[in-house]
Amino acid sequence: MPTLEISATELKYASASSWTNGEARQDDNGVARYQGAIRFGGINGSTFDNMAVSRIDLVMTFGKNGGASEKRMFFYRSNGNEITGAIATLRGNPLYGAIGTDYFIVPDAYNGTRTVTLDAGNRPNLFNALLAYLRAGNQTLIIWRPSPSRGTYSGGYAYDYLAVTAMTLRVEYTFLKSTASLSPANVTTGNRSTVNITMHNSAYSHTVEWAIGSKYQKNDLGAGVTSTYFDIPHHWAEAIPNSATGTVTVTLTTRNGGAVIGSEAYSFTLTADSSLIPDFTLAHEGSSSNSVVNGWGKSVYVQSRSIVTALLSNVAGIHGSSIVSRAISITAAATGQVLASGSSPSIAQLVSAAIHVSGTNAVRVSATVTDSRGRSRTRAADIRYWRIARRRSRRWKRTDRTAPACRTRTTAHSRA
Repeated sequence: MPTLEISATELKYASASSWTNGEARQDDNGVARYQGAIRFGGINGSTFDNMAVSRIDLVMTFGKNGGASEKRMFFYRSNGNEITGAIATLRGNPLYGAIGTDYFIVPDAYNGTRTVTLDAGNRPNLFNALLAYLRAGNQTLIIWRPSPSRGTYSGGYAYDYLAVTAMTLRVEYTFLKSTASLSPANVTTGNRSTVNITMHNSAYSHTVEWAIGSKYQKNDLGAGVTSTYFDIPHHWAEAIPNSATGTVTVTLTTRNGGAVIGSEAYSFTLTADSSLIPDFTLAHEGSSSNSVVNGWGKSVYVQSRSIVTALLSNVAGIHGSSIVSRAISITAAATGQVLASGSSPSIAQLVSAAIHVSGTNAVRVSATVTDSRGRSRTRAADIRYWRIARRRSRRWKRTDRTAPACRTRTTAHSRA
């Protein structure tokens, strides 16, 4: 059975409000009546967490004070952890019982180390009261013999006069439940979350549960198994539709046979993978008020004659996200001049005016869609604009100086 030893970090005594270091005295030495204070500075509110304490040994070293005989010790609560101020102000109520009856007996509390055992069968009232006092984070015990003394020796000192020069609390316990560590500390969807278990009894079995929103995974582990994992799928991002991150709770439950010993909750940050971005289709088509240009089809764009219509369709978030904004722009590729632009959560198309540029990749159509996680996708397409050259024969010719001759089309007696 594991043992925790907590040694006193301060021992002081006083008869009024002036404290002396080095030992904690109790009762009357024939000159003054003393109160002692023993502080265990290593105790805090979590010292005894997850422990089932079965025994506390009070290991006390006594000085050559008083008689070499059996003595009664009285434990009182302290009204603060710092040993300071008037003794009546610092001293609280008895640790248990009523004043004058709340003692335990120490055989031969003189010039040596003695051990007093507290457990369910030995001084159970004191055991339960002291454990509860320490669990609350209290560090300081007061020793004080209420007046009057039981009697005095011929030397003038009282029967219960003593001095504690060192003290250790030796605590026997078992852990109530296992503990866990998470690896890694934060996880991106599509990756693995590993739980490593520290158990205090190889007979313990465990359940590990991952949960966020409506997403849930449970792994049951047999006795002695110390690790498990879960590969978090991308669709768990559905639990965080309005953010790129969320908190996954991991619960470790410890069992001994069929009995649940206890549970402990942990957490980590889940991040939607960077590949989880909204999607859409971007298309464009040309049109003109000139019937000849229109006759060449929607994929033909003619300088100063054709307008561009940019089209958004199939706009959708991914794994639960919604679309919060859309933006479309039409720009001159060479100069970056914005020829048309528009944005709204529902915009589906944008129409330009007639564009007075020509050449390969002369105009760029682009669109950006952003979802409720703040993730965006941008798509773009470049458009060739044909240049119209006027000839003396009053024929219009659509030309592409870089294209084969077969790409030149001439239309007689028409004006585009």
